[in-house]
Amino acid sequence: MKNNSFNDLNGKVCLITGGAGVIGTAMTEALASVGVKTAILDLRKETAMELAASLKQKYGTDAIGVEGNVLDKESLERVKAEVISQFGRIDILINGAGGNSPDATTKAEQMEPAGRTSRDGAADGGGDPGGSPGARGARGAAPRDGEVRPGDGGRPRAGPHIEGPGAADADGGGPEGIREQ
Repeated sequence: MKNNSFNDLNGKVCLITGGAGVIGTAMTEALASVGVKTAILDLRKETAMELAASLKQKYGTDAIGVEGNVLDKESLERVKAEVISQFGRIDILINGAGGNSPDATTKAEQMEPAGRTSRDGAADGGGDPGGSPGARGARGAAPRDGEVRPGDGGRPRAGPHIEGPGAADADGGGPEGIREQ
């Protein structure tokens, strides 16, 4: 059996969303230290470019800073084209955007299929005890990406990505079958 190490990442290309944030910066530093070519996607292009320049100087690896919004598909398509134009491919994708926003988190430790009860025995169709306001929609479904709900302050939410059988509404629109505990 082969033992893998971070050195196996040398020469790979990583695109990291939210890459100029607190956690993203730590990850880009670690990746660059083992020779990963890094594309830092952030809402703030100047910050991403400054971090890329710092990584190049400190570790001697290729890095670029790109501006993009993970809630805007056209923005992501543009970023993808820019990264591939610069590096030829994307080997690793780290989705780090939104981690510092209170609206991008939930207090629920576990998601349950619809119709099940929570650990305290209460049916799961009610309010949001212990969760943030607006974390659930009118029918209790987790928010869809980019969806604005009451309590969101007019900002789009980055909802959980839930895939697999039963995850979509009857209209194919979203994760109706999953509810917060």
